Amino acid sequence: MHTIRSFIAIPLATDVRRSARKLLRDLKGDKDGMKWVPEDDLHLTLKFLGDVEDREVPKVCLALQEHCQTIEPFSIEFS
Repeated sequence: MHTIRSFIAIPLATDVRRSARKLLRDLKGDKDGMKWVPEDDLHLTLKFLGDVEDREVPKVCLALQEHCQTIEPFSIEFS
Protein backbone atom coordinates (compact mmCIF):
# COMPACT_ATOMS: atom_id res chain seq x y z
CA MET A 1 0.00 0.00 0.00
CA HIS A 2 1.21 3.47 -0.88
CA THR A 3 0.53 6.43 1.41
CA ILE A 4 0.45 10.13 0.68
CA ARG A 5 1.47 12.73 3.27
CA SER A 6 -1.71 14.79 3.36
CA PHE A 7 -3.04 18.03 4.76
CA ILE A 8 -5.87 20.49 4.32
CA ALA A 9 -4.58 23.89 3.27
CA ILE A 10 -5.49 27.14 1.60
CA PRO A 11 -3.29 29.11 -0.78
CA LEU A 12 -1.85 32.46 0.30
CA ALA A 13 -2.92 35.73 -1.27
CA THR A 14 -0.31 37.27 -3.55
CA ASP A 15 0.71 40.01 -1.09
CA VAL A 16 0.96 37.55 1.80
CA ARG A 17 3.02 35.15 -0.34
CA ARG A 18 5.37 37.99 -1.26
CA SER A 19 5.86 38.95 2.41
CA ALA A 20 6.33 35.32 3.44
CA ARG A 21 8.98 34.80 0.76
CA LYS A 22 10.90 37.82 2.03
CA LEU A 23 10.65 36.57 5.61
CA LEU A 24 11.88 33.10 4.60
CA ARG A 25 14.87 34.57 2.79
CA ASP A 26 15.73 36.59 5.90
CA LEU A 27 15.42 33.56 8.18
CA LYS A 28 17.25 30.96 6.10
CA GLY A 29 20.82 30.14 6.95
CA ASP A 30 23.25 28.18 4.80
CA LYS A 31 23.71 25.46 7.40
CA ASP A 32 20.85 26.03 9.80
CA GLY A 33 19.79 22.36 9.84
CA MET A 34 16.26 23.22 8.73
CA LYS A 35 14.33 21.73 5.84
CA TRP A 36 12.57 24.76 4.40
CA VAL A 37 9.42 24.52 2.29
CA PRO A 38 10.04 25.59 -1.31
CA GLU A 39 8.70 29.12 -1.80
CA ASP A 40 6.32 27.98 -4.54
CA ASP A 41 4.68 25.57 -2.07
CA LEU A 42 3.80 28.15 0.58
CA HIS A 43 0.29 27.72 1.98
CA LEU A 44 -1.62 27.92 5.24
CA THR A 45 -2.14 24.45 6.69
CA LEU A 46 -5.49 24.14 8.41
CA LYS A 47 -5.15 20.48 9.40
CA PHE A 48 -2.35 17.97 8.99
CA LEU A 49 -3.83 14.55 8.18
CA GLY A 50 -0.62 12.54 8.14
CA ASP A 51 -0.05 9.58 5.87
CA VAL A 52 -3.26 8.66 4.05
CA GLU A 53 -3.53 5.51 1.94
CA ASP A 54 -3.62 6.56 -1.71
CA ARG A 55 -6.88 4.70 -2.32
CA GLU A 56 -8.51 6.71 0.50
CA VAL A 57 -7.54 10.14 -0.90
CA PRO A 58 -10.58 10.45 -3.22
CA LYS A 59 -12.88 9.70 -0.26
CA VAL A 60 -11.15 12.35 1.85
CA CYS A 61 -11.47 14.89 -0.98
CA LEU A 62 -15.16 14.10 -1.45
CA ALA A 63 -15.85 14.44 2.27
CA LEU A 64 -14.07 17.80 2.33
CA GLN A 65 -15.96 19.07 -0.71
CA GLU A 66 -19.28 18.08 0.84
CA HIS A 67 -18.44 19.65 4.19
CA CYS A 68 -17.00 22.86 2.73
CA GLN A 69 -20.20 23.58 0.81
CA THR A 70 -21.73 24.80 4.07
CA ILE A 71 -18.81 27.09 4.98
CA GLU A 72 -19.06 30.73 3.98
CA PRO A 73 -15.97 32.43 2.51
CA PHE A 74 -13.84 34.13 5.15
CA SER A 75 -10.92 36.51 5.40
CA ILE A 76 -7.76 36.14 7.44
CA GLU A 77 -5.53 39.03 8.37
CA PHE A 78 -1.85 38.41 8.96
CA SER A 79 0.24 40.77 11.06
